[in-house]
This record gives sequence, C-alpha cells and structure tokens, in this order.
Amino acid sequence: MRSEIIEFRERGKEPFHQCPKCSKQSLVQRDNDRFDCLWCGFRRDLSETGNSSILGWITLPIGLLLLLLL
Repeated sequence: MRSEIIEFRERGKEPFHQCPKCSKQSLVQRDNDRFDCLWCGFRRDLSETGNSSILGWITLPIGLLLLLLL
C-alpha cells in the first residue's frame, strides 16, 4: 500500500478521494474508469455499469406494453 501511495504522489496527481464504502480519503483512480480504495479494498469499474442502463430502457417499454394488454 505504501508503494502505491508514493507512486501516485510522484505522478503529480491528487491521489485520494473519499471512499463510498469506508468513508476514508483513500480512493484512488487507477484508469479513466477504475477506482480502488487502498484502505478497505472497495473497487468500482465504471465501464461495466453502462450495459445495465441499456437493459432497463429496453425492458421498460416491453413491461408497459404488457401491462396495457392486460
């Protein structure tokens, strides 16, 4: 963990954000869409969340249509 902190500081970025799980200032951005907490191990990949919203938009009209047919 210590070497990761040093690596981020050497890059010149502000490395820490507040973690949504443990509320510590230990959330680091690994890539454009990947965040990891150095304290509790929380991980979030924002590139994986885009597909679920598309599925919701497809099933919503189908559900409404079925409701109207009943």
